[in-house]
Amino acid sequence: MQNENCKEVAVYTIDIDIGGTLTDGVFSDGADITEVKVDTTPHDITVCLFECLNQGASKLGFDSLKELMKETSVIRWSSTVTTNVLAERTGPKMGLIVTKGHGKNLYGSNGSPVIDTIIDADNILEIGEEFTEEEALLLLKALLERGVRRVVISLKGAYKDRLKEEAIKQWVEDQYPDHYLGAVPVIVGGDICRHPKDETRTNYALINAYTHGPLAVSLFKAEDQLIYDNEFRGNLLVGLNREGSCRIAKAKAMDTVESGPVIGIFGSARFAKKYMLEKVCTLDIGGTTAKFGIIHDSKPVNLERTEFFGIPLDIPSVLLRSVSIGGGTVVKADKKLKGLKIGPESTGGYPGPACYDLGGKEATITDSLLILGLINPDNFLGGERTLNLTKAVEAIEANVSKPLNLGSAKEAAKLIVDKSLDQLTQGFVHTFQEINNEPGPDYVLFAFGGNGALFACLLAERLGINTVKVFRFGSVFSALGSSMSDVTHVYEEFLEKKLTDIRPEELRNTLILMIRSAEMDLKGERFDPSKASYTLEVDVLEGGNTFKTFSLPTGPGSPEIEKAWEKILQEYGDVRAKALRLKSIFSISKYQPISFPQDGEIIADNAKKGERVVFSAGVPVLEYKILKNGNIINGPALVEGDNTTYYVPEGWLWETDEYLNATIKRHGG
Repeated sequence: MQNENCKEVAVYTIDIDIGGTLTDGVFSDGADITEVKVDTTPHDITVCLFECLNQGASKLGFDSLKELMKETSVIRWSSTVTTNVLAERTGPKMGLIVTKGHGKNLYGSNGSPVIDTIIDADNILEIGEEFTEEEALLLLKALLERGVRRVVISLKGAYKDRLKEEAIKQWVEDQYPDHYLGAVPVIVGGDICRHPKDETRTNYALINAYTHGPLAVSLFKAEDQLIYDNEFRGNLLVGLNREGSCRIAKAKAMDTVESGPVIGIFGSARFAKKYMLEKVCTLDIGGTTAKFGIIHDSKPVNLERTEFFGIPLDIPSVLLRSVSIGGGTVVKADKKLKGLKIGPESTGGYPGPACYDLGGKEATITDSLLILGLINPDNFLGGERTLNLTKAVEAIEANVSKPLNLGSAKEAAKLIVDKSLDQLTQGFVHTFQEINNEPGPDYVLFAFGGNGALFACLLAERLGINTVKVFRFGSVFSALGSSMSDVTHVYEEFLEKKLTDIRPEELRNTLILMIRSAEMDLKGERFDPSKASYTLEVDVLEGGNTFKTFSLPTGPGSPEIEKAWEKILQEYGDVRAKALRLKSIFSISKYQPISFPQDGEIIADNAKKGERVVFSAGVPVLEYKILKNGNIINGPALVEGDNTTYYVPEGWLWETDEYLNATIKRHGG
């Protein structure tokens, strides 16, 4: 359905990030951006998707969404579907066939965390190492009779020998008609994940199968509405947690888990490169959670292993951690703790915090920020929603002040912010500890999300960080990161062997197979493989289990690859190579940040729009959209954007840069 010439005639790209509370949209003509925020509709995320699209069309002056679609070349969409399915355990009824003797450990050393969480123990069946067609089909029949909706086959040693898995799949396809089997897909573990460890391969296949259905339903429903109801002929892509995006039909559900927050980290990495910053840590605070990441040398820091909701995977992934601190996070007195309890519950977009005045009675972090003057009640979401201060005070008094015998709602609100900062600090410290590091003055803190810029400087003080970077489009930063991305596919071969045991011809042959897979996928998406670029990486584990990634020249048979490989061998010797990773990158229409010349007064007096009491003292309030390159603001101050507010405490200095983002530095830091 794709028009290959669409980007030559179309003007706009659209990027949408569906979060837990709000859905963010970035509509770009390549140079400028229009941002949109709407409430997320968790019962059906296509509802908030089209609400966001329709609002964007209206803001851009189109009479209808159909008219905007005629001028749009790319829509990139990141959602929380797979994350929510895993967190809430709402996936389909699963079945699994494993090698005899491993039905309880699923090839791990102990009991498997997937059992009785995403798959019932009764639906895990074992088969001998040698089996007949009849035995295999009887097991499948038994699973189908139990109401299983997806079946995974993951046999011991299938990384080296996939013939047995493939045989079962073929027997099933021969035995059952398409209309029956199609309703109960059979997934072969080796097709989903090429990994030598049976536990990782099995867990990966199970998670992918568990989350695929709900994701596919949402994505294909949206695609049908765009194509048939709104005549969209561009590229509809899904955002990936491996970087970039791809067509829906080529996306693995696993690669979309936490895709929005990870895309925000990749967006941060692009800005770190623009600003030539070697060490960056990221703070993303939205309506439900606060998320942390770390960037070194313009690349997100990866961990050697990861886990999704307690399920271990021996696969590298971007370091992303979170705590339950967001605008809608519920706060209340806790008799057992004899103090304040923050989260993990959240009010979501509806009924939302008490100050939304939509019926919510619970106190939240947003209510406390409003009471302290950090939020303008008349400028929430660009003035689309007016916040009710009286309702906020009532909720804080009922749930916090009176139970804890505090003097006032403002005193309680200060306590809430202070305890929130405690949890944010602890979360950051724990994140750094995972890489045997600690935050400090050699790092710059990037802050974004709807609430990130309110907490950034206060948190930086606790972390010993002297420089904070905030962004013009910080409230929609993950969608902004998506708008700067390309079509990307990742192919991995998990080697799990010593460098010295990998022969040059093995390296060359593996690369050839990866490039062939990339070319086939790009052709399947109707992109020209000859116009793609490739990057090749190798992950190694050095002494002390230090995880490192090296970039290599690309191209099968290239002498540069073998030279680079020899150099790694000479420098690192007998260490373990974990994985070989090929990324194919096809450049598409995207937003390119433009720089603005320095203009106007250095002191930003012309941007002042009034004064407001913040905490206990009056501070000037400035309007972000009036600020220009070079403008300086001395704290304390508030800077109000359309969808977020930036707090500059006393002792900090704001300077707007050439991209109309801002650096906030601590005096003497």
